[in-house]
Amino acid sequence: MAQPTPTIPDGIEAVQHHNYPEVVPSPALLSGKESYTPSSGPQYALPVSPPEKKILGLRRTTFLLLLLLILVVVVAAVGGGVGGSMAVDNAYKRGLAEGSATAPTPTETAPSPTATSDRVSAPPSEGILALDCPNLSATTNDVQIGGTKTTFRATCGANHPGNDMTLLPAYSFHDCMLACAAFNAVDGLGDAKCVGIHFNAKLSLLSSNGGNCWLKSKLGNVELSTDKETTNLMIAGQLLED
Repeated sequence: MAQPTPTIPDGIEAVQHHNYPEVVPSPALLSGKESYTPSSGPQYALPVSPPEKKILGLRRTTFLLLLLLILVVVVAAVGGGVGGSMAVDNAYKRGLAEGSATAPTPTETAPSPTATSDRVSAPPSEGILALDCPNLSATTNDVQIGGTKTTFRATCGANHPGNDMTLLPAYSFHDCMLACAAFNAVDGLGDAKCVGIHFNAKLSLLSSNGGNCWLKSKLGNVELSTDKETTNLMIAGQLLED
């Protein structure tokens, strides 16, 4: 009986895959475009408010309010300066009219120039103001503020040292009394009150001391000048209560 011939394999055969399901590529891969994923979508940043503008380190509104306040103060200062200059000029003219002038009378008088503007000339800072001493001693003198009369008793060559509330320029004894009465007419000063004054007719005190009219909060012992040259250049005024 013939023996069966053994079958020797010829090698590894390629397996045919035409009977298996094929992988179909996606249209996005065929077209060369990438598919959308949440990580690859367009990114939108939240709107950021621009920083508020600052001027000199201050918020814009704060700076504008501060600027407005400065303008108000400057305008008030300018207006007060002009009014004060006119008041000083008028006071100086009244002071000269209270007594005779010490300067010699010129032989010829030049015509006064016609005023062309509202400018006020600066008052002098040297010389002696008119003061009718010793005739003013023991007299009573009245000033009025807003219809209210205030009376002072005058003493030539006298002073009440100390208790000075303030010092200011004045161009007559009358204006110094007026300053005391005006101080008392101001509301909101509490117990502060002017009860007397000391006035000196020497204009040089304006530059050396800053004024020649002292307002007194109290009247202590009175001192009378013994210097003949200065006795009639100073005067004290005591407020008389109603």
